[in-house]
Amino acid sequence: MNRIFIFIAFVLIYPQGIKAQFEGLLSSEIRIKLLNTGFLSEANFKPDAPLSLMPDHKALLQIVSQTRKELSPGVIVEGLAFCPKSKAAAGRWDAKEKTALFNAALSLSTLAGIRYYSPSRNQTRLFYKTSTVIDSLESQNPVRDPVFTESKLPYSFLIYAKQEDLTFGENLYQYEYKNYEDAIIFSQTNLTPMRYGVLPVLGEKKLRTIITVIDIENYLLLYMVSMADATMFPGIKSRINQSFSSRSEAVLKWFIAKANAIYSK
Repeated sequence: MNRIFIFIAFVLIYPQGIKAQFEGLLSSEIRIKLLNTGFLSEANFKPDAPLSLMPDHKALLQIVSQTRKELSPGVIVEGLAFCPKSKAAAGRWDAKEKTALFNAALSLSTLAGIRYYSPSRNQTRLFYKTSTVIDSLESQNPVRDPVFTESKLPYSFLIYAKQEDLTFGENLYQYEYKNYEDAIIFSQTNLTPMRYGVLPVLGEKKLRTIITVIDIENYLLLYMVSMADATMFPGIKSRINQSFSSRSEAVLKWFIAKANAIYSK
């Protein structure tokens, strides 16, 4: 019911061209499904499986293609969502808006406490118990989330973080940010081996998550893909599928909440 109400609100705010905003980026079928539900998710377990939800964006295609070559992932989970801008922010983003969104993506400490729905437990569950940017992999001292001004917004930026979630425990991650004219793309790579309970499932740098924020005038289009070269024990495939799908929705909701706060000012 909430998603239906939100969709109707979108139509009232921007009654003309709502589907046209996504043309050239998404197929007609995916556009219709996205506008009807607000969030889409797909999972594949073949390294060469087509990515049905990925927007047709040159920089994103290149990054994902290179990552697939490096990983040859056995697990690929996609998530797709969108966020309407305020009327005041309608049109292509300006430097102030883009900088605010870039800083929102950098605010990794605010991931602590977000929740996701766990199908296996049939209840919402804490995702990140802690999430902290650190100064280096050696000392691992906690530091504040980076913040940039409009004049200092970088094209590329790299940070490290220590994050603990209830599924894979505490791990170190690398976050890399790319700043394009019409998009912000940031990726997460695990720097420590990861376990699912007591089972080792992911080696170092075997999990990559890429999040893309594309400016399409009256909306932000958000795409997330997690790719893993994971050890598949009997019965674990469906759990990883369900977990990653729910977790991708939680992360996209986190960023949408950040964007909504920016547009409400």
